[in-house]
Amino acid sequence: MKWKIEEIDYLVKNYEKNGVEFCANFLNRNDSSVKHKANRLGLIVEKNVTNKIKSEKVKNSWLDRNDVENNLLKKLKTDLSNINKNMAYVLGYLWGDGYVYDGGIGKKNFVNLEIIKEDGEEIKNILLSIFDWNIYYRKRINRKEMIKFEINNRLLIEFFCSFDYTKKSFVSPDKILEIIPDKQKKYFFLGLSDADGSFYFNDNGTYQYHISSTIGQDWSYIEKLFNILGIKYKISHREQISKDGNISHHSIIRISYKKGVVKLGDYLYSGKIKGLNRKYIKYLKIKHGKNYLRFCKLERILKSKMII
Repeated sequence: MKWKIEEIDYLVKNYEKNGVEFCANFLNRNDSSVKHKANRLGLIVEKNVTNKIKSEKVKNSWLDRNDVENNLLKKLKTDLSNINKNMAYVLGYLWGDGYVYDGGIGKKNFVNLEIIKEDGEEIKNILLSIFDWNIYYRKRINRKEMIKFEINNRLLIEFFCSFDYTKKSFVSPDKILEIIPDKQKKYFFLGLSDADGSFYFNDNGTYQYHISSTIGQDWSYIEKLFNILGIKYKISHREQISKDGNISHHSIIRISYKKGVVKLGDYLYSGKIKGLNRKYIKYLKIKHGKNYLRFCKLERILKSKMII
């Protein structure tokens, strides 16, 4: 069908700003006809318009839920409604060190975990037992090599958002703890401890355990755990100046006596998962002192870490 002058004029005025489908619908022509005519006129749809159109298509497809559940199943290796010990551990680690980015439907979305390579290699099997991660390595001058685990999946992002993972810097993980079975909760706290917790002792008889976070962190869930275990603790806030002069503010919940540190360690390591070896061994040294090798069977781990 021959193009009329007014149709061409409309195309010139609207094609670059609105795209093929917009013009085709108004002119009652098929997309190929409009695209062919635009090419002959030297018209090109602006890049931001093309990106917006693609985003809208993805959004509409998502709202229709076209096979999105199957896409998620390709990434998941466990049932989110039946959380096992590995899943609980991963959820705890992600609460501590994970990052969830919710760009919105049709835009960039991801959950990732970037930690030092040595730690990542230790817990890789646990992470891979739950999600099909994309794995990347990053090496910087005078810094330890890093490993990043990342997933891009909208349905998974919705799951994490619904349980406050985008608000974890200032809220308590009450929602996610509610759906974790009681017998698996210790693995959540073990994952959190491996991410943000620290055991410490010295020859002067100082024994400590602490978890640090942002200045506005809600510690009520940790306080609840410590109270159940009968552990005394203290919450403090501090200001830290980095080498480049930047000032950061932290809040810390701390146990400062051996009996309390051991009691927490006994709880965290009472299950089959031991998490990061370096933290587990510190707990054992605090508990058993110089004789800790007599109380455990860690010869293989100790030799691999060259710990004497």
